[in-house]
Amino acid sequence: MQYSSGLSDLPLLRPNVALLILNRKRELFLGERLDEPGHWQFPQGGVDRGSSLDENAFRELKEETGIDPTSCRLVGYLSLVNEYLWSENRKRDLCDAELRPYVGQSQKFCVILFQGEDSEIRLDRHLPIEFQQWRWCPRDEVISLTSIVRRSGYERALEELELRIHEWGL
Repeated sequence: MQYSSGLSDLPLLRPNVALLILNRKRELFLGERLDEPGHWQFPQGGVDRGSSLDENAFRELKEETGIDPTSCRLVGYLSLVNEYLWSENRKRDLCDAELRPYVGQSQKFCVILFQGEDSEIRLDRHLPIEFQQWRWCPRDEVISLTSIVRRSGYERALEELELRIHEWGL
């Protein structure tokens, strides 16, 4: 599947994929950002041109969590596309020339079932390290841990996940 945000009148939104990684207890993986202590989020990253959304999701999975994709099952994608603008501070912090033309992100949510052991999660397998620590979180606690900037998109994603979890046999 090739990625297209399917929306945007805003051509300067960076395509992005966020990972809703569920464990056997149906808790969600959250990572605390290394560069923003206290800021918990789902693993996510930009979508590389010429790669499928699945390929990008599994690349981000490996880079940010150290999880080998063979320990997972890609369940599907939410229909939600979360579009948001970066704050002026965030735009100033962007050093990567590839990110400079963008004003925000257009984010798809990929649902992944992790079938491995927690010992397989290694935040230091890829540099630069994104998260300083991680945790499994019940779905009803995710919003209270995430930053205000992400809450609206995460709330909508979790609402859709609740509706689709049975459809997907989870």
